[in-house]
Amino acid sequence: MFSYIYTLSKLGIITTFYSLYSSFKGRNGNSDLYLQTAYKWAEKVIKILKIKITVNGKELLNKNSNYVYISNHLSLIDIPVLTFGLNDNFRIIYKKELEKIPLFGLGMKYSPFIPVSREGGAEAKKTLSSAIEAMKENKSILVFAEGTRSKDGTLGEFKRGAFLLAEKAEKQVVPVTIKGTNLVLPKGKFNYKKGVNVEIIISAPMDLPEIKNKKTMADFIQEVRDKIYQNTIK
Repeated sequence: MFSYIYTLSKLGIITTFYSLYSSFKGRNGNSDLYLQTAYKWAEKVIKILKIKITVNGKELLNKNSNYVYISNHLSLIDIPVLTFGLNDNFRIIYKKELEKIPLFGLGMKYSPFIPVSREGGAEAKKTLSSAIEAMKENKSILVFAEGTRSKDGTLGEFKRGAFLLAEKAEKQVVPVTIKGTNLVLPKGKFNYKKGVNVEIIISAPMDLPEIKNKKTMADFIQEVRDKIYQNTIK
């Protein structure tokens, strides 16, 4: 019990410190320093939880290109794991509700990351516009295409927004598969587990179909989902 409380305390202190520090830098518009801080936070979280990360497929990416990363979503731990594992200058599209989390939400609010609201409409257009603008500045975008964390590790249906972004920004899509983070911290629980082996599988960048209509885009979305699904069951 003491070890459990001690670890939670360390995670809380680290997250509080980096959230306050990063929100200060973000408020002053220093996005590069914010991302450096986010990487250090992710590194600390992974070290505290003794997560062992294996990244496969990174050699498939062009360092001079930016992408729309589309990932499955298993746990809140996915964010530090991908921040550390991908180690790319990307922007995360996150649910605006995360800003309600004490201290952590403050860091998100003043981050260069892009919030999306469930309200849709004008807010959804604003999110899309912000993401396209970031991609014009050679930043990659990370999207959890299911829109929420999986309750049992199974892959949900993909929402169209991430693919609309790739279409508007004229960028390739990179399927990213995370395995094992649901064992570290399952959705709806805070019974963490240390020393879990986590794998990130990066698939080759994919071009959107030349002819883009409802059917071809639906087929493409399914193709991306199938690729991630196949990696989850390997």
